[in-house]
Amino acid sequence: MNLYPLLAELHAFADAGLCKRQRHPRLPLWIYNYSQKAQFEYSAASWPEPLRDARGLILTEDGHIAARGFRKFFNLSQLETLPAGQPEFLARVLGKVGRQPAAALSVRRRTRVRNARLVRLAASALGAPVACARAP
Repeated sequence: MNLYPLLAELHAFADAGLCKRQRHPRLPLWIYNYSQKAQFEYSAASWPEPLRDARGLILTEDGHIAARGFRKFFNLSQLETLPAGQPEFLARVLGKVGRQPAAALSVRRRTRVRNARLVRLAASALGAPVACARAP
């Protein structure tokens, strides 16, 4: 396991009330998440790295990374400029979430219909090709 490099900063944010730190009831683990106060304190451009990482971050008592959630993300309306490069979409297929490059996006029939429509709509708005495959 890797030692989390921004542990001191993360604890400083927890002391300031910008990050929640909760001990697991039985295991020697700490679960981190940014607080509601942090959501109003920072804009998308000024959000600190430790707080971006804190979304579902699980550390051992000595600061080693046990598990990571997805980093803090922002709606397009919250960004001052659009990110460069080809967009990626997260698709849930057969109960698992995985990264899909927009060029190879595939939506299976077993995916919830509403979610499949949203993914197709987002990909087509960005000019990305979408392939829809039916599950056997």
